[in-house]
Amino acid sequence: MVIVAGEEEEVGRGGGRIIGGGGSAGEGQAARRGAHLEIGKGYTPNQATLAGILTGEDGPNGKGKAPCSLSGKKKKCKTVVEEQERKSKWEPPPVGWVKFNVDGSFVQQSGEAGIGVIARDSSVQVILTGRRVLFRCQGAVEAEARACLEGFRLAAQWMQGPVIIESDCARIVQAMKEREDRSAISFILMEAKDQARLLPEWRVAKVRRECNLVANDLAQLARRSTHTAVWLGRANDCRPSN
Repeated sequence: MVIVAGEEEEVGRGGGRIIGGGGSAGEGQAARRGAHLEIGKGYTPNQATLAGILTGEDGPNGKGKAPCSLSGKKKKCKTVVEEQERKSKWEPPPVGWVKFNVDGSFVQQSGEAGIGVIARDSSVQVILTGRRVLFRCQGAVEAEARACLEGFRLAAQWMQGPVIIESDCARIVQAMKEREDRSAISFILMEAKDQARLLPEWRVAKVRRECNLVANDLAQLARRSTHTAVWLGRANDCRPSN
């Protein structure tokens, strides 16, 4: 309530005003009753109300704003997270196939290098594991190429069914899919393809580094220990899974 120049001014809810003189209480009440049109100036009938939104009366078909639903966005975000988690985990091969994960390890400062291989079937049973130290390796790409060759060589020696070779090196995977390669590692890739022809069926696939941890452990172990070995089954010093 604000008193201005002897007048009584009351601000209405909609932004209107009720003005009453300094008369009696009855005159003030009459002024208030007569000012109902002025009070309603700030309110529009089409404006959504909280009660209307909650009851659905002021929905998408009206001129008010309807409550928004986040269920669709939550489902989409959940699907994206699940897909990312799936891609970060090693997946077994189809039934009847054996998957060889291969990786190379190279240290530029010392020139030390090693490769690691692990083969598993569709039931996640470890078929074999292997590691090999590399001498006079020229770089990381060569180490990855030699790891791919080692995978195909072991597959041709021990497997009789179809094989998948997985590597986290996109350069090697792409080169194995092409007919010809003229790079410095072409002779290694040619030998790997010769070994692959001894198999009834084979594939090469690119995987994320998170899915290739066991092969990476074996490659680093070979580099540090300067030891080469192959085990039928899982090596004692190899982590059980990715």
